[in-house]
This record gives sequence, structure tokens and C-alpha cells, in this order.
Amino acid sequence: MISLEQAFRALNEERSELTALAEAAGSRAPRMNDALRHARTALTSAWAGEPHPLIREQALENFARHLRHSWLTCAAEATSRNFRSPAGIQTSVTQTGKSHHFGYERDLRPEELEQKCHDFFAPPPAPWCVEHLLFSSGQAAMTASLILLDCEPGLVPSLRPMRVAHMGTYFETTALLRLFPSSIEFTEGDSGFDAAIVEPVWCDGDFGITDMAKLARRLSFLETQPKTIIVDTTLRGRHDTLDEFLAHLHASGPVCVFRVNSGLKLFQSGLELANVGILSVFGRDRATVEGLTRRLSEIRTLLDSGLRFADVAALEFPAFLNPAATLEYETAIFEHNALLARAVADDNRVFQPISHPSLADGVVGAPYCVFRLNRDLSTEYDRLESTIQAHARSRRLLFSRGGSFGFRGHRFEVVRPDEDAPFLRVAMGRRPGWSCAGINRLLRDIASGRIAIEDHGGCDGAAAQGN
Repeated sequence: MISLEQAFRALNEERSELTALAEAAGSRAPRMNDALRHARTALTSAWAGEPHPLIREQALENFARHLRHSWLTCAAEATSRNFRSPAGIQTSVTQTGKSHHFGYERDLRPEELEQKCHDFFAPPPAPWCVEHLLFSSGQAAMTASLILLDCEPGLVPSLRPMRVAHMGTYFETTALLRLFPSSIEFTEGDSGFDAAIVEPVWCDGDFGITDMAKLARRLSFLETQPKTIIVDTTLRGRHDTLDEFLAHLHASGPVCVFRVNSGLKLFQSGLELANVGILSVFGRDRATVEGLTRRLSEIRTLLDSGLRFADVAALEFPAFLNPAATLEYETAIFEHNALLARAVADDNRVFQPISHPSLADGVVGAPYCVFRLNRDLSTEYDRLESTIQAHARSRRLLFSRGGSFGFRGHRFEVVRPDEDAPFLRVAMGRRPGWSCAGINRLLRDIASGRIAIEDHGGCDGAAAQGN
């Protein structure tokens, strides 16, 4: 079990990180500093004396929420001054003082943020070049890519329907592909196909991994080579292996590669400031890449699937598209989830064999863990949730019931797919220390059978709610 000294040391690390973020944000938007003053005072008070680590964790959670609220309030106040269709003499200015000129909001081009992507992501290996576009979400970026495939000569053969292989399991991607019944035909990844959507790491209750270098070599020597590959790296963040994929593609391989990433989860320091999809266009010919990027920009405008002005203002937060800060943040999340997966797998009698990328390959991580009970009954999962809530509360752990991943704190939920068995998803966050170690021990005790799964009744949450 982690000692109090170790817990306090870990929480001091996050306190330093959050206060540095607040100072950087305040320097860009000074009007938010007054709103944050009380939050700073509360954070300082929580560090007075030697309280239980939970008190300090709750204070950090509250401070992060105040930081988020103050930044978004300033962004909304600045961007609400003009109409979404500003008059010609008006200049739209964000809370950081940056000017943006547009006639209609759907024409807004976040060129400065898109340019930052070139420093945020590593440059591709020669002879590949790249351009980046921002969309209102990852799904909007994926939709624009599919529309481009359907209308741009040269990306896929003219014969319809085009054969698309989905090498992954993300349910919204599958649903999206089904919206193109006359132009897209599903095919297996081992057969011939015109285009592919690849997920380096995927999860449908069990994890799977795509060996990107191996896939690149296989694609390079197919008799009929696909011309377009779309790679969804949302679960890998900046830890994707796309450069390795590009480096292993044969010279006669795909003419275009798209990378889609939802930048909401791992790229915003766990604050969920604005939904954003990052679409990167890779090719070996600069003119081709620039032409496809222009076409995608036109599609973005036609679909009205770009960022709103308020989103652009929110994404001027100093940690967004900051390569060093993001790499440190998501590395901690991957490490914490790998630690949990190993802790449960080491002494497991209650769950089915643990599926996690880090167990198969210590280099590959994922931002959450999944656990399936040996007794795969819905009522058993109800009791599992109740057991987790009750013991998290009694052990004074900050462990919130909720969905998604990539937060500063830790979350759990039972996922109940429409056509598949339920499973428990635990998304360990960035915060180290007391609750992080305590959750590992709690799940290990449940997995080993030392804690019985039973209905505790009356538990409406864990030790405290929050991200």
C-alpha cells in the first residue's frame, strides 16, 4: 500500500502542474485571474497541516474544474460580442487578443491552430509530407475523409461500390460506413480492398492491436494495392506508430494516408475544453497533399463541420497542442492503466483472462482497462458496480462512476452493448498517488475473490464525484 509520504509527494506533482497551467492561462487571459483567486486559496488551505490524501485530491479536482470554468467563461464572454456573421467592419477577437476574420462562422479557418499541429506531431519520414485540418469532432473528420473517397478521382478505383476494410471495432465508424450503402462495401482485411480504416489499438470488450509495420509491408506487396488508408489513432494519442507505418510502405504503396484523431481526450490536460477532430493528410507529392487538403477544407465548409469561434477560443488554452505537456500527460495515463491491468492479471479468479495491450506488448498502451466477469450476467455487473462504489467509499478513494477516458482523475462504468455481453471499463487518469494506488488494490482484491461481489444497496457514488 502507498504510504502517506508517497501519496503527498505524488499529489504535490499534480499541484505544481495545475498551478503552472493556471499561470500560463492567466498570462494569456488576465481577466480569468480574479475568478481563480478563491480557487487558489482553497487549494492552499487543503495543503495546510496533514489532512487525509483524499482531501487534497478533492481540492485538486475542484481546482481543475475552476480552471476549466474560468477559461471557458472568458472565452465565451469574448466570442459572444459579435454575431456568428459579423459585420464587415467588426473584428472578432478571442480572450487572448487574437483576431479572426470571417464572414460566416462556418467559413472560419483556424489556421494558427492548424499550423501548431506541425510542431505538435513529429514530421513524417521522407519522402512523405503532411498537412493538417481541424474539424468539430473526430467523427466529422472521419466523415469528411469518406466523402472525399467517394468523390475524388484517384483515391479509389472508379468501380463502385468501393471495397473498404475496417481493421478495428469502433462502433461509430462501423455505423458511419453503413450510411454509404451504395458506394461502400465491407470486406475482410485479408482479402482485396480499395481502401482501409485501421485502428492501431481497438476495443470491443477485448483489446486488439494492429502491427502497423507488418501491415505496411503486407499492403506494399498486395497484387492490387489500396490507394487510401485512414488510420484512427484516438486511443494512442501522440504515441501512435504512424511514422513506422509510413516508413515501411513500399514506393508503389498507397497514394494517400489520412490520420484521424479525436483531440478531446488526451490532448487537453483532462479538461475537455472543446470537441475537436484532427485530420492529417499524408502523401509523397506536396501538390497532391495540398490539393486534397483544399478539397477537404471545402467539404468542411459545406458540411458546416468546422470549429465554432468559441471552440477556437477554448483551444487557445496553453496546454492544447503543446507536445511536451501532452506527451507527459498521456504517458502517465497509459502507465496507470498498464499498472492496473497487471495488478488484476497477477491474481485473477473472478474475471475472464485480462485483455490489455500492455500485457501483450509492454510498449503499447491504452487509456483504459476492460474486465469481463466469469459469470457474464447483467445482474452480476449491477452487484459489481455496487461493490466498487461501496469499497471505494469505505477506503476513501476518489473513484467516479462515469464514461469516457483521459481525465485527470479515475472513472469506472459498466458498458452494456446492444448486441454483446456487458463489461467493466476502468479508465485510470493522470493523477498519481493515493486513489491511483488504492484503486489498483481494490480491483485486485475483487479479482482475487478477497472481496465478494454483492449488492450493497444505497450507494449512489464513489468516495467523491468528479473527473
